Amino acid sequence: MEDKIELLDSKQISLLLNLTLVMKSKHKDLRLGQCLMSTLYDVNPILYTYITGTELDPFYNNDRIPEFLTNIADSPVGLMEGYTKLKFS
Repeated sequence: MEDKIELLDSKQISLLLNLTLVMKSKHKDLRLGQCLMSTLYDVNPILYTYITGTELDPFYNNDRIPEFLTNIADSPVGLMEGYTKLKFS
C-alpha cells in the first residue's frame, strides 16, 4: 500500500511563506525557489522529499513556483496573494 502524501494546510502554507520571506531577506543571494524548497523542508520534510527533483521543484527554476505552490497546498485559498507578496518583497 502506498502512503498518501499530506499536503500543506492553510496554517502550514502561511508558515512556509513567512519563513521564506525571512530567509529571502537574510540571504539576498538566494533565489525565491531556493528559499521555498529550503523552508518546505522545515515545514514538511516528507513533502520536500517527494517534490525534490520533480518537475514541480522550483529550486533551480523560479518559473515553477506557481505550479509548485498549487500542488503542495490542500486548498488554493490565499496562495496567489502569498506568492505575489513573496515575488515583490
